[in-house]
Amino acid sequence: MDRLKIILVTIGSAGDVLPMLGLATALKARDAEVLLAANGHFKGAADKAGVAFQEIGSVEKFDDIAKKKEVWHPRKGMKMLLKDVYLPAVEQVYDLIKANRNDRTVVVASVLAFGARIAHDKFKVPLVTLQLQPSVFWSPSRPAKFAGFGFVSRLPYSLRKALFALVDKLLDWQVAPHLNAFNRSVGLPPVRHVMSSWAVSPQTVVGLFPEWFARPASDWPANTRLVGFAGFDRLFSYDAELSAEAVEFLSAGKKPVVFTPGTAMHHAKRFFEVALQAVQRTGRRAIFLTLHRENLPPKLPDNVAHFDYIPLSLLLERSAMIVHHGGIGTVTQGLAAGIPQIITPFSFDQPDNAARIEAVGAGGALRRLDAKALADMMELILNDDNIKARCAELAARISFDETIEAACRAIEGAMRG
Repeated sequence: MDRLKIILVTIGSAGDVLPMLGLATALKARDAEVLLAANGHFKGAADKAGVAFQEIGSVEKFDDIAKKKEVWHPRKGMKMLLKDVYLPAVEQVYDLIKANRNDRTVVVASVLAFGARIAHDKFKVPLVTLQLQPSVFWSPSRPAKFAGFGFVSRLPYSLRKALFALVDKLLDWQVAPHLNAFNRSVGLPPVRHVMSSWAVSPQTVVGLFPEWFARPASDWPANTRLVGFAGFDRLFSYDAELSAEAVEFLSAGKKPVVFTPGTAMHHAKRFFEVALQAVQRTGRRAIFLTLHRENLPPKLPDNVAHFDYIPLSLLLERSAMIVHHGGIGTVTQGLAAGIPQIITPFSFDQPDNAARIEAVGAGGALRRLDAKALADMMELILNDDNIKARCAELAARISFDETIEAACRAIEGAMRG
């Protein structure tokens, strides 16, 4: 039998790309032919992993978008990304799949890689939608907690349903004209309800998180399979080991608190200012992680060390706590390490992930950056034996190997229908 050919497509930052790259390496090890399509920023990581790569969007465009402060706005950010990133990639994603498909091809794509769904509709190529976080599921019955919209879950169901219907129309006005113009050009009918139903695969949806983190809602797609958490941070284009400098700092005293706003965040000066003040209040040792050194305070004390990047899977097992933005990849690594988390969410899925970390008892959320509040929360959580025990309990439930095996089986199963 001919080998499976699996095309993995995603458009986003490291938190979006690394899970696809991780699955690509696992599928390749299972004798599939794999191709990863993502922003050119991640070509080095793919080359290092031995995964065939095709660029969608330039490195220059990636950097330009990431540097715009508006992209992190709770309401304006997604509108900007749809207009400047996701919709312009439709034709490129479609053409890539068209050129590389055969009769043994499965496409694995994020929900916003719209060209993958169009290629599925046109060529009937099997499609798996990979959902990295619970908030991407369209659910009036159990809505995600987005910044500024936490009240929605408290509304009566009839009002929630009406509000979601209105948002559905507003999103269609924004994205459907572009999609339908392209659909016409390739001989497909127009689509409606793009975000609420069409963009998700009608065949297979894989959620890369466990049911104890987010219980499926009644209005999630019936073809959804939750496979658990998986971590792929060592695939980033840096050495997957602790540097001598990191080992020296970690060995020099008590376990530090790790602070990071994520690899793509260019606007974290306030985050690190507050972090430093909180560390000074508590006397804790700390590690500041950021690729963007301009965000750091001009001088760090001896009890605080800065590193551009350290794989969290190596660092957190030697840390006391992580304070971060709430990206699902960082959430996953914190849970797997069995340490408490404090989340200071900015936008996108981060407020919802923060609420879920609180709900499972693995830490807290600080929705307004304040040094005293952060210091108080750090000390409260770090001295709470119940939270420590809960973090250890949750860590014992996570097996990255089992998750990858289940995800690969689901993807391979899409070929069989």
